[in-house]
Amino acid sequence: MQILANVPAFYYGTSPNKFFDYLAAGRPVLNNYPGWLTDLIIHHQCGYVVPPDDPAAFAEALIHAADHRANLPAMGQRARELAQSDYHRDRLAERFVAWLEGAAEGKGERDNQGLD
Repeated sequence: MQILANVPAFYYGTSPNKFFDYLAAGRPVLNNYPGWLTDLIIHHQCGYVVPPDDPAAFAEALIHAADHRANLPAMGQRARELAQSDYHRDRLAERFVAWLEGAAEGKGERDNQGLD
């Protein structure tokens, strides 16, 4: 579970380590705030998203997960695949080096395919 306070700056301005730990461990994620992490969870079908400040929706998501346990391993597998394809330390290092090399060559951040 990834539960954060409903702070709009978190929506696109945070990257909690625990989210990536859950992905790497192959665990479905339960997230309670909108933003880019919610977009990833929905797109990759690797967990549950609930609106912020909605304890009833949070409880419903937990009940749904408990009632549909057979779906959890596939969600976890998709989480693990996402971690490996997009957030593996080797992949991130390659992207960072490419970004640094682009910066050293005077290219703008948008001109480089390395980091978004």
